[in-house]
Amino acid sequence: MEEHRSGLQKESDEMESGKAVLSTIHTPYDDMIPSSDEPSAKFYLEVIRVYLGICAGTVSFEKAIDAVEELKDNPEFAKSPTDPTVLPVNDRLKERLLDNLETVRKYKMCTADSIRSAYSFAFLNQDAPISPTDSEVLVFFAERPTATLVDCADELGYTSRTVSRSLKRLRERNSMRFSCIVDQSAFGITSAIVFFKLRDDVEWESVEAALSAFPFTKAILKTTMSPLGYFSVLYPTTDENRRIFQASLDKLSNTMFSYMGYHEQQAAGATSNFSLFSDEEWQFPETFEHKLDPDVEIESMPPLLRNKGKTKSAQFKEYAIISQLTQDARASPSRVHTRLQRLGWDLTSRQVGYLMRRIHEEELVLPYLTVGGLRLSASFCFEILCTSEWRNRLVYAAAEVPQTMYYQSEQGVIVWAQVPAKHQVEYYQAFRSLEQNEGVWSVNPIMTIAQKGSRTMLDITREWDYSDGTWHVPSHDLDLADYFY
Repeated sequence: MEEHRSGLQKESDEMESGKAVLSTIHTPYDDMIPSSDEPSAKFYLEVIRVYLGICAGTVSFEKAIDAVEELKDNPEFAKSPTDPTVLPVNDRLKERLLDNLETVRKYKMCTADSIRSAYSFAFLNQDAPISPTDSEVLVFFAERPTATLVDCADELGYTSRTVSRSLKRLRERNSMRFSCIVDQSAFGITSAIVFFKLRDDVEWESVEAALSAFPFTKAILKTTMSPLGYFSVLYPTTDENRRIFQASLDKLSNTMFSYMGYHEQQAAGATSNFSLFSDEEWQFPETFEHKLDPDVEIESMPPLLRNKGKTKSAQFKEYAIISQLTQDARASPSRVHTRLQRLGWDLTSRQVGYLMRRIHEEELVLPYLTVGGLRLSASFCFEILCTSEWRNRLVYAAAEVPQTMYYQSEQGVIVWAQVPAKHQVEYYQAFRSLEQNEGVWSVNPIMTIAQKGSRTMLDITREWDYSDGTWHVPSHDLDLADYFY
């Protein structure tokens, strides 16, 4: 308990001393960055300034981390968590961003929406060609995300230096990144997703503001392309917390929402099937619809991290380290140590390395790889309410999709998928037709979306109390309805 409190106090002191960080950041491109006093617009302008400072070398990695902590004070961060320190740094993206800023200045469009678009569009994944060597390296690390450079080099017959250069190209050109799924239950935390449809007389802006203000919200997703949206939450696992939160959802379902579907994570996973990509083209997997056939035996399941429940060895220090691994599952102990040190954590690099090994040995995380581009321009999400048999079958079939993430709950399965546009209709129809099967009760789609950023685990738990290996919050804080009225 004392260690946790002192860590938070140090973090608090550093944040106070870092309040002026943003005002001290300068870049060679300051004359090209518009100005605005509107808080939301100013948020994205500061994000852009930090990123350009990193590119130019005028902002150190440590200073950028402090700047991001200051950015979190802006209400816009809760709506769209944005961290410029985890973006790929290269001249191509920098020039694209500067071109977009020039357009904003030229047409005097210094609104929050225009500046946010200038920033977001600069980092949209574009289809870049991939060499045979990079393709082999990509397939290798898709199957073994945390393997060493030496392991990859030995298997593929390259040098470690060749593999390292390939990884760098894949990060820069194809937005490849390594992340991990976390067993929140091991830390005594409930991870849940709530799907919803708004009532006709409810404005989304007011709902978004309420969800953003709710301190347990991790991510929010709603597009104009679909009436369905969702938000995810993290909260300490107790019967009373669950009761109050679910009761608040019941209240809101009578006033704000015409539909709400609550899913507590029981297992989750992610996979990429790059074997379908050849000669810059994707093939539709012949076995996908076959595996969805209820008469076909399930032979083997793709990677799946199942909730273990509260685990004695899953403590606050491990949680802090994992929060960094979700940003880069291949980060070295020294890099994780550097980031945590800036956040006030008193851990040595050696301690971090030891705890990272234990985290992987005890399977508290499931690392995975994702890429942008590669012609995977169509994204969608399905909430599928079904029996336990179908929950496993859907995960079994998901391994055939080019890039997927899947999430099992007692109610069913949630599937996020990225597929080539030319096959979007086939995948969509295959999922939607599942409703014709006995044991599949409903299939709710969200079309043309991609996974967005979210608040970090440490951001959400910042105000929680931690004692005797357990998180604590006042149960009445879980009443989401209080933020709507």
